[in-house]
Amino acid sequence: MGVDRASEVDFSWIQPEKARSIVERFHAEAVAAFANELYIASVALSGGVLEGILAFALLDQQAKAEQKYREKYPKRASEGSSPADWYLPELIDVAYSLGLVGDSARSGAWAVKDFRNLIHPGKLLEKSPQRWRALAKGALAAIEDISPSLAGRMQEHGSS
Repeated sequence: MGVDRASEVDFSWIQPEKARSIVERFHAEAVAAFANELYIASVALSGGVLEGILAFALLDQQAKAEQKYREKYPKRASEGSSPADWYLPELIDVAYSLGLVGDSARSGAWAVKDFRNLIHPGKLLEKSPQRWRALAKGALAAIEDISPSLAGRMQEHGSS
């Protein structure tokens, strides 16, 4: 995956336009960070893109998403949160449970989440700059794969 290809991810399926512009901005900054060898920033921003696309997809099907969330996370659900408030693992889990992401996209999403979780001072000491380049490249590739998959599955599931 080249950085040029990564910048071509189509987020046009995200509504409303303001939500799409947020995701597009985060993604453009993740790609720019990668191009400027700011790999840790690229990983962090890719995690933000993933959270955005999953949250906006679940907000599009909010009633079904919140029902599934209440079933899976009854203690957290009692707080009355919406997909915009959920943690990334919860977003991945609910999107998968609703069939909005398949096995491959789910694996990619978990990889991005795990890459982003490495961004802690103690863990940073264990990673070489070359390793971060590979993680950033993988995170951008996952976004490139997950977004069109999610868009297609939302259409199949009657996106509003």
